[in-house]
Amino acid sequence: MRPLLALIAATAVSLPAPPSTHALQAATQPPSAGASSDAAPRARNVILFIGDGVDDHQLAIGRNYLFGAGGAYSFEEMPVRSALRVLTVDEDDPQRPLYVGDSASGGTALAAGVVTSMGRISTTAGADEDTPTIVELAEEAGWTTGIVVTSSITDATPASFYAHVAVRYCEGPDDMGGSMGGVRPGCPDDLASAGGPGSIAEQLAPSGVDLALGGGSTPFAEVVPGTPPGAVPGQTPGQTPGQTPGSGSYDDGTSSGQQNGGGAGAAGDEAEPGDASAASGIASDDPGSSDGSTPSGAAGDEPAATTVLDLARAAGYRVVTDAEELAAATELPLLGLFGASTLPVEWIGEGGRSARLIEIGEDGEPTIPEPFACVDNPAFGSRPTLEAMTRKAIQLLAAATSASTGSTSAAAGPASSGAAASATSASGSATSGSASSGSDALPTPGFFLMVESASIDKQAHAANPCGQIGELQALDQAVQVALEFQQRHPDTLILVTSDHGHAGQIVPYPSLFESLGRAQGLPQHPAGKFARLSTPEGGEMAVTYGTNERFIEEHTGPAVPLYAAGPGAELVRPLMDQSEVFEVMKAAMGLE
Repeated sequence: MRPLLALIAATAVSLPAPPSTHALQAATQPPSAGASSDAAPRARNVILFIGDGVDDHQLAIGRNYLFGAGGAYSFEEMPVRSALRVLTVDEDDPQRPLYVGDSASGGTALAAGVVTSMGRISTTAGADEDTPTIVELAEEAGWTTGIVVTSSITDATPASFYAHVAVRYCEGPDDMGGSMGGVRPGCPDDLASAGGPGSIAEQLAPSGVDLALGGGSTPFAEVVPGTPPGAVPGQTPGQTPGQTPGSGSYDDGTSSGQQNGGGAGAAGDEAEPGDASAASGIASDDPGSSDGSTPSGAAGDEPAATTVLDLARAAGYRVVTDAEELAAATELPLLGLFGASTLPVEWIGEGGRSARLIEIGEDGEPTIPEPFACVDNPAFGSRPTLEAMTRKAIQLLAAATSASTGSTSAAAGPASSGAAASATSASGSATSGSASSGSDALPTPGFFLMVESASIDKQAHAANPCGQIGELQALDQAVQVALEFQQRHPDTLILVTSDHGHAGQIVPYPSLFESLGRAQGLPQHPAGKFARLSTPEGGEMAVTYGTNERFIEEHTGPAVPLYAAGPGAELVRPLMDQSEVFEVMKAAMGLE
């Protein structure tokens, strides 16, 4: 846990007035003081799920294939459902609304309650002011926090919960010049040499986040600028590398020789089955198989350069790089890096097929692609699934908060190493310690967990319906884990939502106007990239992606769904601004 630096102080919470009575100007500013929401039920735990790029159309594509035309996801059975307006503003004129957002602006709205411009990570449009996030407020109040994603943990959505940079592409020290569409420069003011917090990866260690699982080992292998070889910033004199300040515990940072990495999540990922890839050279921390390496993994007398991973280890994080090591982990803080960047998807189309443009012959007749089914992606290998990562995260976070029940003071740094996972079962049956949901009394701080199924979006960009569907199944399975935990711990608020809409649509095939078109010499066929999916229930579903025929598919601008269950769910209205989800969580957690 850490001070909020120069962030705006947390204040008493009240939900904003209905959207018809508040201006866009207010929505683009950090949340301000209001009347205390004393009647709000207090949740001891909050689990936020984000399906990146999910709107009703993407949900329908997955639902039809996974459960049949009459089926439903587990979260669609939750008692409260809302629609969220996705608001985004122009960087140069923050009073000018834009109608399509990205994962950075959407992530910032959810994490910090602020409407900002595309590409910004928990900073305001134009003014570039840092905005406090729900994770930072929770850490300040003594909550245990975690992030689980199928993307890089430095990707836009997860980064919005713990980092502050001007441009989402400033993921590692080598990326600080990455511009936003060639229009906005990189992150010069965020450089540590300029007095800023550094890249997104550099901000994880001081953030206080107790658990982070996903891909993204590449930025953690990058060298921290301005540090001499072998130096680990933040260590006190006489402190051994890897020792957690104030904890008395020891992490020797040794390598097990099992290297990490992973694919970019595309169907064509060439990672071998079961291989975590040696692309980044990141090694796990397994004290039982030490090879005598230095904290950054170099051998011999020559000290290694200080990497971002060294910063994490110096802050006490133990690093795991495969499913077996994750299953064996019993302590926080924990950093799991299971791929170089975005993790490979679990499903692909038969023969690697995805949607493609329809070819038109010289006679004007279209050549329609043949239908195909979805199959397992061998490139996924033995990496932990989103379900497995979510289950482990809940287990460790619940155990840590159970072990600390009776103490509400916030400690410096991530949750102390040694929070025994054995204090709870795999389903998280830890002691509650909370006031009843109908009480106004604040509960003992529990945990906040954000879980993102990231490649629903990334596979829609690639017009790959099977990749999307597999990620939707992963999201549903992860939500089921949380719902099982909630049955044992009804003082848990579960929210399932999205950051923005996407390009996939279900369309009729053959066209309703086929005969009419032919009568006029205009054969009717779907526009854009087109796929026909053979569904398990014996149907055929036609899916099209029509936002761009030359490069990658674009985001779209519909409202996105929000599902809620647990204490605080009654704060959700039928139609809300996306940024109000932050206020719902803040009120339910009693963060004043």
